[in-house]
Amino acid sequence: MPAFGADPVRKWERRYALTTEYAIKATYGKLIELATRSAYDPARPTTQVVVDRPPAALPSEVRLVRTLDGGGAVLELPRYFDFRIAATALAQAGTHLTDIAGNRGIILVTLWTRDATRLPPQSRVLFEQPLVTMPGTRRIAALIPVAALSDFLVAAPARGATIEHVYDY
Repeated sequence: MPAFGADPVRKWERRYALTTEYAIKATYGKLIELATRSAYDPARPTTQVVVDRPPAALPSEVRLVRTLDGGGAVLELPRYFDFRIAATALAQAGTHLTDIAGNRGIILVTLWTRDATRLPPQSRVLFEQPLVTMPGTRRIAALIPVAALSDFLVAAPARGATIEHVYDY
C-alpha cells in the first residue's frame, strides 16, 4: 500500500496503529515465552515405560534404562508419532507395557477401521467420526487400559484396524 495518495494522514494513522499493536503483541508473546522457559523445562523427546520383560533384541529407537527385580525393565521410547512404532515393535516381540510415564491406568488411542473393532475389556470409546477422505472408514478415539495396550497393538491389524496414534502423555 503506497504511503502517499488519497487521504495520506489516514493511511499513516492506520499504519502507525497496526505497527504499534503488532509490536505490543510481539513483546507480550516474548515475555510469556521467557516466563514459561524460566518455570518449565523443555519437553523431552523421550518417555520411559515399564515392561514385564525386555525383548531379546531392543528395537533401534528403544534404550534400556535399567532392569527391575522380577524380570521387568525400564525402557526409554521416543515420544509423539514414533511412540506407536516403538510400542508396536515391543508388543510384536512379546513384551507387554505395564506403565507408561508413571501411568498404569488408561491411554488414549486413535484408530481407523471399516468394521466394528473389538476393544479390550474396560475400554471406552470417546468418539467416532467418519473419515471423509476414506469413504467407509471411521476414526475411533478410545481409552484403553495400559495393561491391554500391547495385545491390542498386535491384534488390531488382524481385526481390520489401523492404529493412527497412541498418545504417550
